[in-house]
Amino acid sequence: MKEDVAVIDVATQKYLEYLTWYKEGTSPWMDDGAKNLMNQLVANFNWTPAKTNEIKSSNQENVSNPSVVVFLSDVILEKPELVEKVRKTISEKFHAGVVPIYCDNKPKSSQFLDLIGKVETNSAKQQAFILKKDDLVEYGKSVNSNIVIAINISNVGAGDNDFSYRLKADILVVDAESKKYLANVVFDTIDKKKRQDGLELILKKIQNEFQLPFFNDIH
Repeated sequence: MKEDVAVIDVATQKYLEYLTWYKEGTSPWMDDGAKNLMNQLVANFNWTPAKTNEIKSSNQENVSNPSVVVFLSDVILEKPELVEKVRKTISEKFHAGVVPIYCDNKPKSSQFLDLIGKVETNSAKQQAFILKKDDLVEYGKSVNSNIVIAINISNVGAGDNDFSYRLKADILVVDAESKKYLANVVFDTIDKKKRQDGLELILKKIQNEFQLPFFNDIH
């Protein structure tokens, strides 16, 4: 089961917060999962309007470093320990202090929430996950970062009953200054693997095989 919590400013029509909680497993009584999620909401959702600088985006103060945003499928988001593994690996790979993830249960910066709003709108229109270059460019400008790296880890097709999936990572690199793509790389497990094994394989590929375009050649 999945629980999404959104706070929206009616005047500006923008997200003020967007959080997601999961309850994995099966039960003959659906209300057990619902009660668990509601308990999480009561215990963990303490929203108050955030100050402008309260939640800083990735490398917001250092234009020389890239900003990184990560998008994960439900099969990964269901496991908090896997989400944190992704966050840690990506942070270390790109030397990013903060790696915002769409959509986990962590507070999000206003800049990332604005990006979420655009992704939600475009995806609803196309009935598929849509991440536009122009939206990444605007995000980069909003966090004072020329280079934006967007990583989308998704599952291809349906999974098996033993939680085996074919996972795929799409990596987009955008230059916010020139408004151009710098790289578009795809890593794939090819075959179905246990969820954790597949994710670890994808993360190793990102760690060992993905290289950012050399910055001196870009500018």
